[in-house]
Amino acid sequence: MNRLMQKLAGDYQTLVEQYETILNRAADESRDPTDDEAALLDGLRSEMTPLGERLVELRATDDRRMAAVRAMADAPDLPIVAGSTAVVQVRSEPEVYRRDAHPAERFGFFRDILHAQMDGDMEAQGRLQRHNLMMRAAGTTTTGAGVVPPTWLFEEFAIIAHGARPWADTIRRVGITDANPVNIGIQNAPGAAVTAQASENTIPNDGSFNATLLTTSPKTYTGKVDVSRQLVDGSNPAVDGIIYADAMGSYNEQIEQAVVAAFEAAATFAATITFPGTAPVYANLFDCFIDAGASVRKHRKAPPRVVFCSEGAWAFMSKEKDSQNRPLVVTGYHGPVNAYGLGEAVTYGHVAGEVVGLQVIPSWAGVDNHLYVLKADDSLLLESSTFNFRYEEVLGPESIRLGVWGYAAPVIGRYPLGIAKVDAGTTIPAPAEVETEAPAAEGESKAKKA
Repeated sequence: MNRLMQKLAGDYQTLVEQYETILNRAADESRDPTDDEAALLDGLRSEMTPLGERLVELRATDDRRMAAVRAMADAPDLPIVAGSTAVVQVRSEPEVYRRDAHPAERFGFFRDILHAQMDGDMEAQGRLQRHNLMMRAAGTTTTGAGVVPPTWLFEEFAIIAHGARPWADTIRRVGITDANPVNIGIQNAPGAAVTAQASENTIPNDGSFNATLLTTSPKTYTGKVDVSRQLVDGSNPAVDGIIYADAMGSYNEQIEQAVVAAFEAAATFAATITFPGTAPVYANLFDCFIDAGASVRKHRKAPPRVVFCSEGAWAFMSKEKDSQNRPLVVTGYHGPVNAYGLGEAVTYGHVAGEVVGLQVIPSWAGVDNHLYVLKADDSLLLESSTFNFRYEEVLGPESIRLGVWGYAAPVIGRYPLGIAKVDAGTTIPAPAEVETEAPAAEGESKAKKA
């Protein structure tokens, strides 16, 4: 199993463990999953399905490759027929297209491509096939022969790190198929004016049922990359997986940013609490969450389940201490004393920890000083399935276009009174980040800065 498959398998196993943990907890308590748990299960399934399909596809490709290797290793020697050339094993052979070749043996790579495709030149086709076999363990990022790395570099490929989508995966996902506007009805006030009957045969009060439409227009999220045919056809089969993984990582970042932007743009909440505030003055963020939860329960008539915050806000909470310098969020390994919450400051999935009965879900895209206490399944993410597309020869025979396409839109306004906002002003500093350094050149070490 190559490194890409190992990474994807690890991600899939993590999702499976999270999925089974929720189901096992419900089974241990002899109940069905709650609405929030059902929403989390839906989100986990939406991640597991495409990841599992990708793993099956990569495994099938790997099995075919290994079968071909075994077939070549077990192939019997062909008999030498009079007048024919004996089969030989080539241990070392110079490259087909090289600068130091004798003028009589110097061939042009692009010229051979032209003659092989346009003229059906058999000799040019043979040279290209031989070059492709020699370079099979390599890829190139240009349309020329170029300098090509061996296959194992793809297995060690350091793809650009993309952010996950913790907020987007926590709110309830509703599938769509296109970018047509979606209408959701919202009741404005109670329909029936129910009162206690003053006496027998008293006529009940009149009432009316009024509703408005909340219209949301999904946006199209798409991106593409043009790569050379040599990169896809003449290299490790996993290279298209690397390209698609990068494109999907960029797509997921855009969805997470859209969800965060929707919360930031919302104007109506059950309450907006200022930290540390003036009346009352809050000693810590956790007391804010208690009041925010009370506001949600009062206006929404249902309890909140989660806290949405930034990575910086979670780091701030993890470092808060009481008057005796004891942490208010502990790991739980040594027994909490005077603690408000339980969590891990660094190692976690989407749920970083739990404080005052609320699950804390930090996002890399969140605003450090804006935190939201909410009933997660009240908010929706309208999202289609994501399509990977591949078009050949859109720029000529030498190029292949790979990309992704999907429709999505967050809907935060169904139950605005199910969300309470905590505004920390400038209280929460951005987390300190390690200064990035350029990678050292081959054979060089990174010099420590003075």
